[in-house]
Amino acid sequence: MKKYYPENMSATQLEEYKNYQIVKHRSKRNKMRSVSQYDSAWDKINTHLDDALEKINLICLGTRNNYERDLFSKQINKHRATDVYSLDISPESGADYILDFNSLPDRWENKWDAIFTNSIDHCIDPEKSLVSWMKTLKPSGVLLLMISRYDGEPTPSDCCVFDSGDISTMLKKISTMGEIIEVTDKKNCDITVIIKKNKEPEE
Repeated sequence: MKKYYPENMSATQLEEYKNYQIVKHRSKRNKMRSVSQYDSAWDKINTHLDDALEKINLICLGTRNNYERDLFSKQINKHRATDVYSLDISPESGADYILDFNSLPDRWENKWDAIFTNSIDHCIDPEKSLVSWMKTLKPSGVLLLMISRYDGEPTPSDCCVFDSGDISTMLKKISTMGEIIEVTDKKNCDITVIIKKNKEPEE
């Protein structure tokens, strides 16, 4: 995996990272993917969620705006009661949570039934971020990653460049936390990864 930032970042470098992300956000805040992509993502998530859940708490990480939050909310509420939230680093996003998603709050442990993101390439260290995100999933929760294909070099805002081997290595880091349900790697399409967190151990 090609990474732009060093493993141990200084406070100055971290601040630079945040500023680059906010500037990038301004250039892409009105970007909207097709409705069909989100419908497909929800179908994949829903397939692996517990049918007995009365209400679903889902969060979209790195959202730029609330477009995907609102699409998921509309789609899910056709079938189940849900609360859908958005998170972004930029205060200009209007997201429900203005936070750096590289490391989510400790108080969020076991908080979410489902997590969706297509922004893992904006992480400083995707492997560490993935561990953090998995911790915030409830037992048997589902995480769906959409990973963009990019053949160039990492930049201050698009911090990581993946190939299929990199994704396999990254997923091994969380292999004890959950099951890799699906990795879809089709030419000219985003790579889709579905992970289901382990159940709570039986007493």
